[in-house]
Amino acid sequence: MEIGPVANVRQLAEQLWPIGSRMAVYYDPSDPQKCYVDRPISKSFTSTMFLLMGLATILLSVAVFFLMRV
Repeated sequence: MEIGPVANVRQLAEQLWPIGSRMAVYYDPSDPQKCYVDRPISKSFTSTMFLLMGLATILLSVAVFFLMRV
């Protein structure tokens, strides 16, 4: 599966949701042309970076909190 600035959306969709599988589709009832499906991002660079940056922010906040008390 290729993830990056250039990706074959059809190929990604077929890997995530094989033909015949069930999937939730969300749409605007007043404009059904506006629709989307959830795309899992687990095991990807993006999810790993969000997790690491969140942990770094928490650790930095705790460090600043204790340094400001001194």
